[in-house]
Amino acid sequence: MKEIKGIIPAMVTPFDQNGEVNTDSVKKLVNVLIDENADGFYVCGSTGESLLLSLNERKLILDTVLEAVNGRVPVITQVGCIATREAVELAAHAKKAGADAVSSLPPFYYKFSGKELETYYKTVMDAAELPMIVYNIPALTGVNMFSQCPNLFKDERVYGVKHTTTDLYQMSMFRELNPKLKLYFGSDEQMIAGLSMGADGAIGSTFNFQCKETVALYRTLQNNDFIGGLPLQKKLNEAITLILETGLYNSIKYIIEKKYGFPMGECRKPFASLPDAEKTKLNRFFGF
Repeated sequence: MKEIKGIIPAMVTPFDQNGEVNTDSVKKLVNVLIDENADGFYVCGSTGESLLLSLNERKLILDTVLEAVNGRVPVITQVGCIATREAVELAAHAKKAGADAVSSLPPFYYKFSGKELETYYKTVMDAAELPMIVYNIPALTGVNMFSQCPNLFKDERVYGVKHTTTDLYQMSMFRELNPKLKLYFGSDEQMIAGLSMGADGAIGSTFNFQCKETVALYRTLQNNDFIGGLPLQKKLNEAITLILETGLYNSIKYIIEKKYGFPMGECRKPFASLPDAEKTKLNRFFGF
């Protein structure tokens, strides 16, 4: 398989005026980000509003991304669902469609046991027959994969971990469970710290609109120039700080639309529309 590392945008999902998936804008976004040297794509994750999409929509988005990518970079699709049978359906589709890897949130809400979580992942991997990147985001799922399911990472089919939490010590300790694991840091504002602690790359929301700048930071850090990377991280964080204030996902869609000139639509309800006052702040900052 293709090695998966570097800067991997967690793609947003464009919608049209009727709130349906805008496949034309999906393709345009793929090509823009490849032009800006994205190293891969992470599809239907949190940023892609996966839990607000139907299974058929998630399949459509993956198919569209794979068509646009046309083998140029690896594509990871997030297949996580609370119900195992739904995750299995998406995993089987990922294999058939030609994805390079699958990823999955742990089942949440019902406080499943570690054994139940492990069984879930093994069942999904059986269906996918693709490398698995476990998605560890305890702040949103209430599940800490490192402490609740450590035996899972001894399974050779687990390729890596998408670690979206600022506990960098814990991220590095995943390799104590399996030295071969690939680590992907998911907190854009601390990428320099994640890579300094051994991450192989980063999967992030804000790479959708500042991919080129993030790639520049990554390459600086690959040369072990962490001092030189500090002002680059600071510059990225100025934008991150603003969009966290104005509303993360809708702000990213608005910026893409204004910067690149193709429609992105709004996030699905219950997300609120981006207020005009917040658009004004973004216009002022980015010079739109």
